[in-house]
Amino acid sequence: MKYACIVAAIASVVGANTCHAQEGVDKAKATAFDARMFGGPLGQKTYACFVRRYDASHLAQHPKQKVSAMKLLVTAEDAPEDKTVNYSFRLGFKYRHRAGNFDSSGYCNHIVAENAGADDEIFRVDRADLHECSELVTGRKELAALRHK
Repeated sequence: MKYACIVAAIASVVGANTCHAQEGVDKAKATAFDARMFGGPLGQKTYACFVRRYDASHLAQHPKQKVSAMKLLVTAEDAPEDKTVNYSFRLGFKYRHRAGNFDSSGYCNHIVAENAGADDEIFRVDRADLHECSELVTGRKELAALRHK
């Protein structure tokens, strides 16, 4: 299933972008966001995997875009002690003119994005099977949990 998603975390890694936690998030909007992001209601720990590989045609139309492929693993974890949901992401990506795999990670609550730039501002990523993002997981217990989802 194709799923278009604007992920501010990606832009912050590969382009100039500022994100900050938003105070007083509307719970109905947050629940709707979670349903779209994770494909259903949240459990204690919920994962979503998104992948995008850009073909030569797309890259030719966006010459300023540096990224040629990316995988994004987003995790939501219920934190009852904080009375909130904690979100984290692990991003793996390839540059079009650099060898090797690159990655980044981070965490936050719901965020508000401000001005990214040029062709690295917005990326469409497609929902993928969780196994496709297993290489982004660094902990053995989390990898085992991911493989059983």
